[in-house]
Amino acid sequence: MLYINEATELSATKVFMFGFPCSNEEVCDSITGVKGSFNKIMEGINRLKKYEVKFVLNMVVSHLNMDYLYETAEFVKKVKKGDIIVADK
Repeated sequence: MLYINEATELSATKVFMFGFPCSNEEVCDSITGVKGSFNKIMEGINRLKKYEVKFVLNMVVSHLNMDYLYETAEFVKKVKKGDIIVADK
């Protein structure tokens, strides 16, 4: 496990990238198969923001979360300042 003090030391040259399945808590937990995963992801995001560590959120769109695509994009815009990039392939 990477602790936040290690993460801040690495942040000068690194960007952390992790999955963000959906802004809907139930759908997120269903996709990951782990109850409470949405809350753990949000805790991680808040820690990274607190220590000004650079990070990227990655969402793979599937039939499980495609109905929440717009909602998730709006959520991410509020949580993380910056661009939203859509790749189709």
